[in-house]
Amino acid sequence: MTEYAQDLKTMVAEPRSALRVVDGEDAVGDVELILELAGRPVAEQADRIAAELSGAKRHSLLLTQYISAILAAGSDSDSVHLAQALDGAGALAFSDEAKGAFVGQLRSDILWPEDSTRTPENLLHTYLNLVIRYFILDAHEGRRGPLRVQDLILWSHLPRIRASERMMAALKRLALSPEDGDLLRREAVRRQSDATLTEAARAEAGRLLQIFPAN
Repeated sequence: MTEYAQDLKTMVAEPRSALRVVDGEDAVGDVELILELAGRPVAEQADRIAAELSGAKRHSLLLTQYISAILAAGSDSDSVHLAQALDGAGALAFSDEAKGAFVGQLRSDILWPEDSTRTPENLLHTYLNLVIRYFILDAHEGRRGPLRVQDLILWSHLPRIRASERMMAALKRLALSPEDGDLLRREAVRRQSDATLTEAARAEAGRLLQIFPAN
């Protein structure tokens, strides 16, 4: 594991502050899982977490930090099953608070921008996939959260993504269902004219329409 992951393990084992437990969130189980996996090969840790994400529990911010560290530390072959789980229902296996923070944690573990060629593909893909999935999940229309991540994605994440050729190429490769594509574009149009956003953020909403045009 990386130095960051080791620090995270120490933080769990020897906490300096309390972790706020969110209703319905299995934070205690997440701590126990992280401690149980400490010292095992990265691939084993990744596979075990992938299996955990298929269950009915909602996981905490602490597990998203650990997942991000694993994606950053291991090779793509080490984390292939974890990345696949996060491509599917595993992306929804977190509390709304944890979902909202997950994309920020993933971005923090990506090397920006000149060293991004050394960022594992699975980390990069998971970050971009969740940026778009959580933007859609946070939709005004039929929203489940609210995650309250749309504004942050528009004024913070998208500009950084667009600054990287590798990130933009990977973003354009994301496959959206017709339903998700339609919802993404409707939300982008809505946010383009949202007076609560800055002019720059509204412009980013317009750029989403260019990145994911209607077929």
